[in-house]
Amino acid sequence: MKYLDVGTRWTAFRLSYGFKDSALAGAKLAGTAIANTAIFAGKTTVSAAKQMPEMTERMRQEQERRKK
Repeated sequence: MKYLDVGTRWTAFRLSYGFKDSALAGAKLAGTAIANTAIFAGKTTVSAAKQMPEMTERMRQEQERRKK
């Protein structure tokens, strides 16, 4: 999944006029930032999960090496 475009939301927030427009644009900007954070967390979790078997094997080998 691609990240959402924060630049567009920032421009809309910067150019908003009045309380209602500013609040709506600010909420959209905050939502985009939160969504991008969630996307990053998901990508990081998937990456870590893919590496888990390899890391587990390396840890097992290291434990075996230290027992000797």
